Amino acid sequence: MQRPETKNNIQQSNGKHGITKYSDAKYGNAKYNSIKYSNIKNYNTKYRSVKQKDIQHSCTQEHTLKSSSIAACPVIPLKSLLLRYRHAWILLYGIFYLACFAWLEKTVTKKFHIITMPIDLKIPFCEYFIIPYLLWFAYITFGVLYFFFHQKEDYYKICVFLFTGMTVFLIVSAIYPNGHYLRPLTFERENVCTDLVRWLYQTDTPTNLFPSIHVYNSLGVHIALTHSACFKDKKAVSRTSFVLCVLIILSTMFLKQHSVFDVFTAFGMATIMYYIVYREAYKKVLSLLRAGKSEKSPALHDLRL
Repeated sequence: MQRPETKNNIQQSNGKHGITKYSDAKYGNAKYNSIKYSNIKNYNTKYRSVKQKDIQHSCTQEHTLKSSSIAACPVIPLKSLLLRYRHAWILLYGIFYLACFAWLEKTVTKKFHIITMPIDLKIPFCEYFIIPYLLWFAYITFGVLYFFFHQKEDYYKICVFLFTGMTVFLIVSAIYPNGHYLRPLTFERENVCTDLVRWLYQTDTPTNLFPSIHVYNSLGVHIALTHSACFKDKKAVSRTSFVLCVLIILSTMFLKQHSVFDVFTAFGMATIMYYIVYREAYKKVLSLLRAGKSEKSPALHDLRL
């Protein structure tokens, strides 16, 4: 316990210690504390301002780096892009084909030769085959566009294969109009697939049937995929392509879109085009076109399929 005179001694020692009150002995000098607090406050303010400047500087640096990296990315000029994909001109054939096919659909409506075989009547109608039938569009598009971007030589081969057969189909349909009456008038079941088949029957007439382009183009894409070096070691692609190709061919008959005769003629034309495009004859013709030699006639005479 502190003695009473200690309080008086502390009050009288103002000059030595700078303490004026007894409370100052306990809590310290209020003026000193306020100065210390203001110094700490000023230091924190300066620290925050410096830190904020550093953050802004780092953000500016990051934005500059991003801008420079974006600027450093190579921008492909339009001219070089056109040169790289100049082989796209072959796809213009699609416009010609669609225009001719639309004309045939409007022209060949009543007077045509009926194409049927006895086996057609024994094949039942199955609406579920509408799924692989519609997948045909994605299947053909994948085959053409993949080789368009990855393998130019295979792209030329598949285009020659497909477009030659499609041209033959247009000529046959114009010279020998054909069709059939195999489609069912009513459906035993009502579901989503029958709705799709009904829509298909409304948009596609049962005319201009042989050779079946659905069958022929499916065979062409499958042959292109299996003969390409891009899918040489990818057995899953070949097997998937084979299954889809078979389902598409079956769908043309089970949906009563084509006769068996249409399928047979498509196989026959695909066999001929296979030997022209994927055998020695095509390789020799391609080598002649690349060499650009003037004496092409003797070499073409020696071509053997």
